[in-house]
Amino acid sequence: MRFRTRLAALAAMLAGALGAAGPIPLQAQDTFQPYAEIEARGVYSDRAVVDGDSIEASGGRAAFDAGFVWRTGRTAVQFDLGADIFEFTDDERERRTSLRAAAEISREILPDVTLSVAAGHWDDITTLEARRTDQDAVALALAYENRPHRLHASAQYRAREYEAATAATGNGMRYDGDYTYRLGSWHWARLDLRAEDIDSEDSRRGYERYIARASYSVPLDRAKRWRLRPQVEWQSWEYDERLTVQDFATARRKDSYVAPEIGLAYGKLSGLKARLRAAYQFRTSNDARYRGDAPYLDLRIGYRF
Repeated sequence: MRFRTRLAALAAMLAGALGAAGPIPLQAQDTFQPYAEIEARGVYSDRAVVDGDSIEASGGRAAFDAGFVWRTGRTAVQFDLGADIFEFTDDERERRTSLRAAAEISREILPDVTLSVAAGHWDDITTLEARRTDQDAVALALAYENRPHRLHASAQYRAREYEAATAATGNGMRYDGDYTYRLGSWHWARLDLRAEDIDSEDSRRGYERYIARASYSVPLDRAKRWRLRPQVEWQSWEYDERLTVQDFATARRKDSYVAPEIGLAYGKLSGLKARLRAAYQFRTSNDARYRGDAPYLDLRIGYRF
């Protein structure tokens, strides 16, 4: 019921945004592209941690996504619906079923410059601060693309409700920036940066996190269906009120990791797609319970119609 209510609110928001922008005349070059995608995923993560986001959990996932992109002149409207089920190998973790709905309106405001606004709702997702979280979010983004360069920056406000024995909410901002240099078709190098924070009346759930990621894609065959995808990722986060077991009086828990990764991708924008990721996470923490290096494997196979 809650998801249907939020979906109705999202549809109303999209209609209101379209109305505020004024009537958009239909043109001969208008395009309407519906899509659907199914995916199966298997994850292996050799880490025994008490809590953490979904990267630290082994299991299998099945997902379905559908939506459309409508383009008219310099304006585009996109709407997405998705659902996925994740079955954990840990018997103590219940199966997670997640739903999502998101809408975005973008417009080219200058040559090579696009402004977009988006809103979405997510049910039962796993986040850094809780295993089951409902989230509403709105975002504003600006993109510049003039090949071979692409720059993108966004700011997103998130409001969260945690499904726990003690009811709690959280909210905060997330800022993203990325730069992509395109060397050719499916051949590029990218740098992603993120800063985010969550504040909550349950102070143990509040945190600040910083992420940096450098990735590269290079085709391996003439048809460019196979690509090598190396990557390295760094994350660092600190909780507002989670104290370490060594110093339970004053030291707030702070974790970080570096994860070099090698990946292999197959497929293009439609049809059969697959991606294999193999990473090793070098993790540090000022709390001994959350240290320890570990491998991470992720295999995804899907089909986009």
